[in-house]
Amino acid sequence: MGVLLFIAGFIGILVSSILLFVDLINKRRLRYKVVSLALSFGLIGLAYLNFSVENPKETKAQPTVTELEPETLPWASDEEPDEETLALQKELRKVIHDAFGSWNGFNGRDTILQLDYNSERKSAFIRVFGKDGLTTNLIKRTIWQDAHDVLKKVKLMNGVEAVDFQIVLPLKADNGDIAHEIVMKMTFSAKAFAAIDWGDFPFEKMPQAADVYWVHRALD
Repeated sequence: MGVLLFIAGFIGILVSSILLFVDLINKRRLRYKVVSLALSFGLIGLAYLNFSVENPKETKAQPTVTELEPETLPWASDEEPDEETLALQKELRKVIHDAFGSWNGFNGRDTILQLDYNSERKSAFIRVFGKDGLTTNLIKRTIWQDAHDVLKKVKLMNGVEAVDFQIVLPLKADNGDIAHEIVMKMTFSAKAFAAIDWGDFPFEKMPQAADVYWVHRALD
């Protein structure tokens, strides 16, 4: 139906245009020719609407994004942190943002997914988005360097003696869905953390320095 309307409208425009041109040359009245031309354009418009209804545009399904649930820590406390703890957490947050960036490049949100601190253990738990890279090796090296920069500054702070890192990246499944997954874990106990001079320590040796080091197969 839409094709027939389009053809009729096109023929109407062609004929009306020729007649209008002839009438203009001969200085005749143009009223009926103008009406005919307008009707022809109307047929073209109807043809377009009919085609749009018969052939609706397909909307591409958006991928499902699955985010991580917060980590339940055995030493976590339900008590409200005191002012000293809040100040230390604020300082930690700034240090992490300086190294990993304030906003991640995947969804535009805060790079820090979870930050917990236990004053009795003097331990910090950091779950943070890593950065994307051209190769898996570059991604790992960037994570090591960013974590190294955090530890170098944390060493100068009072109140943090052990750090546990969880690095997160979005991984795409075969069906296009995306899941935020932990791609690297690094745990530095108080003993390991204190034994290293982070100012001179090369970031490439982060895996060997950690008490626990684990990497997802996606980064192998």
